[in-house]
Amino acid sequence: MTDKWFSATVVGCGTLESVNAGCAKGDHAVCLECSAGFVLASGKCVTCSDNCTTCTDATTCTACDTGYEVKSKACSKVGGGGSGSNSSVLFVSSLVLAIVALLF
Repeated sequence: MTDKWFSATVVGCGTLESVNAGCAKGDHAVCLECSAGFVLASGKCVTCSDNCTTCTDATTCTACDTGYEVKSKACSKVGGGGSGSNSSVLFVSSLVLAIVALLF
């Protein structure tokens, strides 16, 4: 169940999430606990970096979404090395050698 509050200052009702994104527990002024993907900083929830589920601050990830792993405090795709990765280079080299062997 989502915590609800009324504030004469804000004039109206709302949910905690609508005032402080990522806040799981607290009131409209101060958050006490954040949802996954957020970290508590000075009573507000701050978003963790991309694909990060748990962080110690906005730029230091300690746990990642499925398919990602922590590398240098950030989440990187597991096995993802980009176009210049060693596995891609080895595959292309093997393919070139196989073609050359067929030609000669």
